[in-house]
Amino acid sequence: MKKILFLGLFMALMSFYLEAKNLDKGEKMIISLSFKTEAGNAEKIVLELEQNAAAKSLYAKLPLELEFSDYVGKEKISKPLKSPLDMSGIRGYDPSVGDFFYFSPWGNLGIFYEKQGFHSGLAFLGKLKSEDLAKIRAFKNDFKITINKE
Repeated sequence: MKKILFLGLFMALMSFYLEAKNLDKGEKMIISLSFKTEAGNAEKIVLELEQNAAAKSLYAKLPLELEFSDYVGKEKISKPLKSPLDMSGIRGYDPSVGDFFYFSPWGNLGIFYEKQGFHSGLAFLGKLKSEDLAKIRAFKNDFKITINKE
């Protein structure tokens, strides 16, 4: 009888430990960016969000429809979000081409299509594939993107 109780307790503790470990890793946050090209073709880009506070708070706000425009010939940026994303534990980063990001001083999202330097207000959210980045970069005018959970 003691062996059965011990085995049951052991299995319950192991189950609790494994569940807690999976929560620490975080659930994958897959999103889609849907838009129409200037030629009118519907496009959808799917990407995985980073496991950080800003990405988690963005994910919680979805779905969103945002207007994007070109900024300094290096990035496409959205109008500011209605409320800021959580920047807890984020101290900026040195971005790369193809990065999907949040810029906390302005409260907007963006996508780098040219190299930019480090900024303490940047939060890395995810990475676009080069073929998807080309679709975004091709816009000459303002455009709308709908961001959804997948």
